[in-house]
Amino acid sequence: MALAHIRVHYTEKITNEELAQMVGLSVRQFEKRFKALFQTSVHQYILRLRILRSCDMIIAREMQFSDIAITLGFYDQSAFTAKFKQVMGVT
Repeated sequence: MALAHIRVHYTEKITNEELAQMVGLSVRQFEKRFKALFQTSVHQYILRLRILRSCDMIIAREMQFSDIAITLGFYDQSAFTAKFKQVMGVT
């Protein structure tokens, strides 16, 4: 249920508290189980989804970078560029 919610709402702000409540766990238990299953934090998982979607959008030339950044939930193009480099290793 939490994973489905993430996949639908990854462009929005999602809290660990919200996800933990969905699955009936404490925040700590949820974070621990999520990390055990996916070897990453919830935040990093969502960031990776956003960046992977941005790659599709860049290749398809759907929008300008600034529009992609805002569409995918980044504060601005600068924040998007920094996170893109962090995840993908290139600008």
